Parts: sequence; C-alpha cells; structure tokens
Amino acid sequence: LMEREVLFVKDYDAIIFIIQVAKSVFSDETGWKMDGKNWWLWVFVTARGVQYVIEDTRGKGVPQRVLGNKEDRVIISDGYAAYQNLPGDKQQCWVHLLRKAKLHSMSLYEDLVILYKKLLLELEKPIPERNRKKLEESFDLLIKKEYKDPEVYLVKNRMIKHKPFLFTC
Repeated sequence: LMEREVLFVKDYDAIIFIIQVAKSVFSDETGWKMDGKNWWLWVFVTARGVQYVIEDTRGKGVPQRVLGNKEDRVIISDGYAAYQNLPGDKQQCWVHLLRKAKLHSMSLYEDLVILYKKLLLELEKPIPERNRKKLEESFDLLIKKEYKDPEVYLVKNRMIKHKPFLFTC
C-alpha cells in the first residue's frame, strides 16, 4: 500500500461500517468517464458519513457489497432496479416521479404536486398522527383519473410500480 492509503485505512473502514449499520441510507449512481470508458460513481449517504465507490459496472452487486445484509433500514433511491431486492425497506424520490409527469402529462403533474405538498404537510406531524392511508387513497384516485395526454400511461405505469415506495417516509 502507498503511504497515503495506509494513513486513511482506519477512516475508510469506519465509513464502511457507518454506512452498513445506518438506519437509513441515500443511494445514487451516475456515469463516470475514465480513459474514454464508462464507469459509475456510486454514492451512499447517511447522517454520519458518505462513501463514494467508482466501479466499471452499474450492477446490483455494488450496492449489495456496500450496504451488506442489514434488514432493519430504509434505502432511499431514485427507484433504480439495483436497489430493489436489497434487504430493508425502500423509499423512492418523488422528484423523479414529478419530473416524468411534467414531461408526459402536465395535468397529472399539477395533481401530483398538490398531493406532494399534502405529503410534506403530513410529514410535519408526529409519526403516530400521520395518515398514510389517506395519501395513498388520493394517489390511487390520480392513477384512476382520466387525463387527455397521450403519454400519461408512462407516468401512471411508474406510479403503479413505485407506489409501495413513495410513502415509506
């Protein structure tokens, strides 16, 4: 090992541990060009630490290895399939759903923004007072609602697929 690698081994090992034992972890990945080849920059963020991983793959093995087998945690992501079968609860980002809705159905987008604002207000309440069921019912009504936009099905398909993870909070 090079001298600088030896200097940071304990710190890096501590970050790995912090990420693996956290009650919640934010995860994301983005393309990273190295010598003209596609690599991926992965980030795993908790309240106490951040771990970056650069790999030549966007495969599920990376988050499996980094996050380990902890079952009593929440993994917060954009809904990318690599996180889908990992142990623990999943929570997905509303911004990705809103972005897709804005692109394909402005009417549904406007309805989702209203629901999202209600969700934010609900999150201000203590956990026992939150009414998740009411929000999910409103979400279901939007799925059933008729919209004129020809590509609205693209948004509704995402809504149906990701519904279990949009209200984890």
